[in-house]
Amino acid sequence: MPVTSAETTPHPIHAVMPPILIGADLLDSVQAAMPRPPADAPLAWQDPGRAQIIAAIAAYRPSDALQALLAAQIVTCRVAADDMRWRSSAPNLPVQVASCWRRTGGRLMRTAELMAHTLRRLQAEVVRHAGA
Repeated sequence: MPVTSAETTPHPIHAVMPPILIGADLLDSVQAAMPRPPADAPLAWQDPGRAQIIAAIAAYRPSDALQALLAAQIVTCRVAADDMRWRSSAPNLPVQVASCWRRTGGRLMRTAELMAHTLRRLQAEVVRHAGA
């Protein structure tokens, strides 16, 4: 099957790695860290299911527990950043508060990008050492 734009190219190491089991405690901590949606949010936003969290973590293709933890932290940071940006656009929010929330959202997104870069470096190290 050809790789489409929505799929990622698997690393050679993933063919020989055992499947990673994401622990219930990690899923619980990610789910607990998710910001609560506002009361008038659509039903789809009310509660992210465990399947959604697992899919978001698995999208980073972790090959061990450390990488799974880092992927979970990236997911949590990105969700929190999106939430801060969304909440900062409330119509009656004071300008100072909205600005603070936008800056915080931007910092969280930069933190997530730095963690994603670190995860890619770790994954490259695993591939490099597996080939040696």
